[in-house]
Amino acid sequence: MDLKSNTTTFNNDIENASKTIEVESNSSEQGSDISTWSRFKYELTSDDLLEEPDGSIVDVELAFAPEPARRTALIRGALMSFNLGIWVWDMIMGPADEYYMIYLTNWTIFFSIAYLIASFLCAALPRSEVFEDNNTKEVQRPRLIAKIAWELYAMIAPAGLTVVLMYWVAIYDGRTIIFLNLWRHGILALCVILDGLFIGSVPIRIKQMRNIIVYEFLFLVWSIVHIFAGIGNGKGKNENDDEEEENDDAIYGVLNWKERPATAVIISLIVVSVVTPLMFYICWISYLKLGRRKIIRA
Repeated sequence: MDLKSNTTTFNNDIENASKTIEVESNSSEQGSDISTWSRFKYELTSDDLLEEPDGSIVDVELAFAPEPARRTALIRGALMSFNLGIWVWDMIMGPADEYYMIYLTNWTIFFSIAYLIASFLCAALPRSEVFEDNNTKEVQRPRLIAKIAWELYAMIAPAGLTVVLMYWVAIYDGRTIIFLNLWRHGILALCVILDGLFIGSVPIRIKQMRNIIVYEFLFLVWSIVHIFAGIGNGKGKNENDDEEEENDDAIYGVLNWKERPATAVIISLIVVSVVTPLMFYICWISYLKLGRRKIIRA
């Protein structure tokens, strides 16, 4: 009797596990079958960034600190320390003077480092908490540190790609490429995406495009204030600064609102209306194709 009972229980466990796998597989397939346009509209209007169009939910633990969390923390700690060390080295070699933070590149470096720190803390500290909703159903929500990392990633991943593209296309003048220049305009952006897409699986939602739009709008306003206030770019103080343009007090020569306003307007429109949405789309679709299946629970 005991053997028969154990066999029956074992068979029931296998059947239940099979049903669970089937449900999760169907949920994942349903989420994948949703058209890009339908998902776009859903994410644009949904108030819950954790919920998928098919009703499945993002697992906060898997998204921000995959198990084993200690290993994730070690990897992220190494990635953070590597980039933080290079940033300090960059400022020492620069040197970082009163003009350091006028550049979009350095804004993006600052927020990229902030993201890597927040991401590391997500693995080192509790990153989610569970509540009960009105139906007494347990609901998992991200803690503050996870929310900060989430919003920073949605902003800085596409912003980093935008900076990289615009630098090599519109600003780079053919001079010898040094490691620090390559780190500022390539390696750091790749480290951010490596962390958010492969080490973790940070979801990106269409509604979060507001982050990078506000970010770029603030920089454009700053670039106008900068040129008309006559702040200058410190030319002559730093011979190794690859951001400066000869005979030009603007932050970037292509954004000289005083002497070449038409060029500045055209470049700004191209960046805001074409380049930035394209970079955001690349980050968004990369999450859907590479990261989504790893963190969705029915």
